[in-house]
Amino acid sequence: MEKLTYLQKYRKTVTLVDYGEFLNKGLNSLPELWKSFFTSNNEETITKNILYFWKQQIGKKLNNVIAYFEDNLVKVEIIKTNNEFSLLYSIKQENGEILYYEGKFPQTKFNNYKLEKQWHKIPVSIKDFYKNKKGSWFWKYFLF
Repeated sequence: MEKLTYLQKYRKTVTLVDYGEFLNKGLNSLPELWKSFFTSNNEETITKNILYFWKQQIGKKLNNVIAYFEDNLVKVEIIKTNNEFSLLYSIKQENGEILYYEGKFPQTKFNNYKLEKQWHKIPVSIKDFYKNKKGSWFWKYFLF
């Protein structure tokens, strides 16, 4: 199934955004740190830059997550829903299936009731990174 068709099963108005369009329209809404990641129009470079950022920020605390990303992150793309940009992480599973995860700005309010209910169980240092760290993104929707 085509990726966009698959994503639209879960969110009707989602669109994939070309990097060039994002550089022209969406860059102003990014924290300064993230602007540098998207100055390239090369998706491989952008994916590597984002992976490097994650490794620098949480590599010591979540080294298994980083190792999994290094082995299985296929690419990072830009999606847009209702004039709001997000990152779409495509991650390959052991069986070859690709799963999609969305990353949001830390200033974005949670709209995930199940996650909010469990949020008190997350260590403070991890919550700080995902919600408050300037320039970071958090998983808003764990899976499309």
